[in-house]
Amino acid sequence: MTTLEIRNVSKTFGDVEVLRDISLAIEDGEFLVLVGPSGCGKTTLLNCLAGLENVTSGDILFNGRRVNDVAPKDRDIGMVFQNYALYPNMDVRGNIAFGLEMRKVPKAVQAEKIAEVARMLQIEPLLGRRPGQLSGGQRQRVAIGRALAREAGLFLFDEPLSNLDAKLRVEMRAEIKLLHQRTRTTSVYVTHDQVEAMTLGSRICIMKDARIQQFGTPRDLYQNPANLFVAGFIGSPAMNFIPVSPRRAGQELAFSLNAAETQTITLPAPPGAATADLVLGIRPEEITLAPAQGAGEAGLDCEILMVEPTGPDTLLSVMINGAKVQARVPPHVDFRPGERVRLALSPARMMLFDPGTGARISADR
Repeated sequence: MTTLEIRNVSKTFGDVEVLRDISLAIEDGEFLVLVGPSGCGKTTLLNCLAGLENVTSGDILFNGRRVNDVAPKDRDIGMVFQNYALYPNMDVRGNIAFGLEMRKVPKAVQAEKIAEVARMLQIEPLLGRRPGQLSGGQRQRVAIGRALAREAGLFLFDEPLSNLDAKLRVEMRAEIKLLHQRTRTTSVYVTHDQVEAMTLGSRICIMKDARIQQFGTPRDLYQNPANLFVAGFIGSPAMNFIPVSPRRAGQELAFSLNAAETQTITLPAPPGAATADLVLGIRPEEITLAPAQGAGEAGLDCEILMVEPTGPDTLLSVMINGAKVQARVPPHVDFRPGERVRLALSPARMMLFDPGTGARISADR
């Protein structure tokens, strides 16, 4: 059982600040994902948790105990690295047993742990092979098995799937999630892949420029992003952003999405919201095919720029108010670039953002 608390942690390398006042609390058994673009500080934070880097200021607590000055080997952690970090001169059995050997675990207990882990990860036929004789996915299983065999209180994953091909990434992602459901070990997982973050994390911490942008469940981040960065980072395809110039209409803000004003949108006016230029955010799945002309419902007439069939749906790219917008539509309609299409945008899930600060200003829904 391990809880993790990060209190006001900052880290600098010379004059470069890579972590700035990071505070998080993770409950026992949670799967926390740290996600963000390259250089945001997520791997540095993971290394601080492991003891591979010292924090410049702030505290890290495991089960309420401050571990800033505790050596990595004494932190009760299991770590899975991006490059697997397997010993090439040892076979799979030796790699899994290495941590147990260092802790002087009896040989009989080692054999039991190795057998249990190998069975769980389906690598029993590989125990006599060396890393050079394994595929990327098999090496990753061995690296995970070495961490599992230790029965650590905290697992740390540093982009463990980034070296795998797309199909294997999906398979290994599912295996890691199933393993966590079985073991319920507190885990911190670093990735730059937002799909990985959404599918694996019980909670997600989105980072950018050494700071936390938002911390919450996958659903929270998807439905209620705090700012433009989070809204554009979470979701595939990304949220569409359209510049708008609203006008106040009583307790609402009203705006049109084309010069002909064939579709006027009204949204509740957030407290203090001005009628300055804003950014409208809407996800591709909230843009649908409008009924045919004359059916009594407004729609936007758009020229199709690009068609991207994905199998279960089709992505259409169009221009709205000078912004390139993607709509996710059913796959059974045959679209062609250059054709016209009428689209309807659902106001129920629209969001408004301040283009200067990036902050979300629309009312929560």
